[in-house]
Amino acid sequence: ELSSGINAEYGFLVYTSVAENIMCYQTAEKNATMCPDPAEGAAAPTKCFGPTFSVLGGVTNSTYGCGECPTDAAKDACVTCDGAADSACNPEIITADNYECYDYSYNAEKGVFAIQKDPITCHRKNGTDVHCNKPGVNATETYTSNDKGCGPCTNTTAGVCVACDETRCNSAVTVTAFLLPLAALLYTLF
Repeated sequence: ELSSGINAEYGFLVYTSVAENIMCYQTAEKNATMCPDPAEGAAAPTKCFGPTFSVLGGVTNSTYGCGECPTDAAKDACVTCDGAADSACNPEIITADNYECYDYSYNAEKGVFAIQKDPITCHRKNGTDVHCNKPGVNATETYTSNDKGCGPCTNTTAGVCVACDETRCNSAVTVTAFLLPLAALLYTLF
């Protein structure tokens, strides 16, 4: 947007660039609104900020607003995005009901993946499905469950990770890392 004025000393028309206000979701307003005009001499914000989300932690305890993240925001609890005049880039994060999945750890002494005793609480955004994951028959001792068993598989190698779509659906009994593939091979041969 351009603003014009006449230079008093030389008598010619001067054009200056005026930053357009952006729209951000703002905690105080409870919806997406135009950011307020900046203070005299200050630059208009070009970014919006808001809380972060993770499947293990849910929505962080951060506010929404215009500009950079507040200086008192906890590490990784706030994220910024490039603002626009026609829509907010930091929409409110709405969550759905939590669900539970189990985590697995590798027991080197027994050569198996063992299920942890207590389930993990998993979080999800509204409109997303429930997903759990666990080690598959091709998982080796270096395998680590994605997000402690919450969410889909991230390893796409066949048989390394198995996903399912219900709460606590990954609660199978202990999975062996090496014996199951060997037993399947022996069964096929004999």
